[in-house]
Amino acid sequence: MPSLNVTMVGSHVYDAVEQRIRLRMDVRLGDFSFPWDLLLLHKEGAMYQIDAKASTCVKSSLEQDFQPLSVPPDAASVAPYTMTVTESGCIPVSYEIHTELFGCFFGRFYNNVRNVVDPDALKPPPYCPGPGVKTQGPPVDFLSLLNRAAK
Repeated sequence: MPSLNVTMVGSHVYDAVEQRIRLRMDVRLGDFSFPWDLLLLHKEGAMYQIDAKASTCVKSSLEQDFQPLSVPPDAASVAPYTMTVTESGCIPVSYEIHTELFGCFFGRFYNNVRNVVDPDALKPPPYCPGPGVKTQGPPVDFLSLLNRAAK
């Protein structure tokens, strides 16, 4: 598999209790760049790809389970992974992951806070399909979606 240089800069909102994540990023794949706004609602089993500029939204079935930002009690080593956290509160600072399928990922977190500052960021905008609306296309997960965007 050829190496792919991907840079993502943006913000995230994380709610472990309700299993919700919002990612707003500018993604650069080599010379190609695009904005990416994702809302992952694990309890609903849905991922929303949001384009606020065009007021459009695509709802997909979310294939992956919620992964809390913590080490599970039954954790076992399956791939090289490193995460740095703060001494007080165990708040993530940086991570490094290597997988056979996708290669290496490096990330750094800035301005993390313990509480959700804007709860509305974890709700689909009004122009998105609601909970009762069927999803579009096959089930997705975050890494596969990124890999598809790179092609």
